[in-house]
Amino acid sequence: MEEEYGAYLRWKCEQSFARYYPTPTPELFDRLNYELKVIADKGFSAYMLIVEDFLRFAGSKGIRAGARRLMASGSVDDW
Repeated sequence: MEEEYGAYLRWKCEQSFARYYPTPTPELFDRLNYELKVIADKGFSAYMLIVEDFLRFAGSKGIRAGARRLMASGSVDDW
């Protein structure tokens, strides 16, 4: 299952990557790949997807919430 969650997490990250990094560099892609590998190796892909779902729900209800408190600060995959 981790591979499926990891693939979906990668897809979601890549979909929003251009919005936050309009002119991405190879270094940014390397960083994203590294961070996603660490997340998958630790078995946290599903956790990251669940947190993203909570944050999306909170935002849709006008509840202020931020990923910075729940995820690694400064990570490329926060987006």
